[in-house]
Amino acid sequence: LEEEETVEYVCRWLVVATGENAEVVVPEMEGVEEFEGVVVHTSEYRSGEVYRGKRVLVVGCGNSGMEVCLDLCHHHAMPSIVVRDS
Repeated sequence: LEEEETVEYVCRWLVVATGENAEVVVPEMEGVEEFEGVVVHTSEYRSGEVYRGKRVLVVGCGNSGMEVCLDLCHHHAMPSIVVRDS
């Protein structure tokens, strides 16, 4: 992406997969207070079953984020994953 380019993701569910060793870390995300869907940290995530057939944005690509994406796929959800570039 170019420096001034913005990408908008449209989804109804957001899973935050950040932090390390069970430390809950929720990054500041511009506009999240206007997001009308559900925001779930991986510490609260139990199963992809509730997301079946839904588009889900996973923020973070550590072990938790990757495992959540795999579980979402196994439950026929449609996950996308966002990885920071710095």
